Amino acid sequence: MQEQKENEKARQAERLKYSRIIRQLSQEEFSESIGMSPSGYQKVERGQNGISRNMLRKIWEEFRISADFILFGEQEKLDEIIRAVDQCSDEEKMVIFLYLHQYWILKHFR
Repeated sequence: MQEQKENEKARQAERLKYSRIIRQLSQEEFSESIGMSPSGYQKVERGQNGISRNMLRKIWEEFRISADFILFGEQEKLDEIIRAVDQCSDEEKMVIFLYLHQYWILKHFR
């Protein structure tokens, strides 16, 4: 039972690290964004400490990363979105891309 909990904590830490890396953020940048010390965040990302509800809330507020993904690896809605976009025409895909690009610019350069 203890080993299973440790394995789950390690998987959660990996999903958290993945979420940080795809945003091209250092541990320090990510931790500061959620109001956490870099050393405290590093312990969570290494699986030494668990993820608190408060940390999950701050991650959602800052990055829109769901607690379900971090805790359980569930990303059904993302998979649904990917399937829906795959079915779009090239023109519709370009509109989606331009919208996301504009959102990213506003989010990161305001």
